[in-house]
Amino acid sequence: MNKQVSLTRANKKLRVGGKLSRRLKKAYLGNKLNKSKLKKLLKSVSFIKYKYPDSPTILPYEFCPECGCQQTRMTNYHVEYPEIWVEWFCARCGYQVAQADNSPYVHVLEELFCDKPYLERG
Repeated sequence: MNKQVSLTRANKKLRVGGKLSRRLKKAYLGNKLNKSKLKKLLKSVSFIKYKYPDSPTILPYEFCPECGCQQTRMTNYHVEYPEIWVEWFCARCGYQVAQADNSPYVHVLEELFCDKPYLERG
C-alpha cells in the first residue's frame, strides 16, 4: 500500500536545511538525471535577453548544473532595506544555483555559458 506523502512537511524540512527520508525525497524531487541526460540538457541551454536590464530567460528551464534538479531552497539574509542579499541552493545536492547581491537575479547557468550568444527579444 502506498501512503500519501505530505509535501508541505518536506518543504518545511528543506527550508531549515534538514534531511529528507528516501520516500519524501523521491516524491518531492523526482528521479535524478543520469550523466548522459544531464550533458544533453546542458548542451541545449540557450538564453533570451531583453532590451531592459532584466534577467535573461533560460531555455528550456532553470536547473542545477550538478544534478539537473529544478527544485531550489532560498536563503534570505536579513539586511537593511535598500540592500538585497538572497541566495538559492539546489534542494537535492546543496549547490548554489543563483544569487542576488545588490544586483539582478543571476543564475549559475548564465555564468557557465556567458560566451554563448543571447537571443534578442523586445
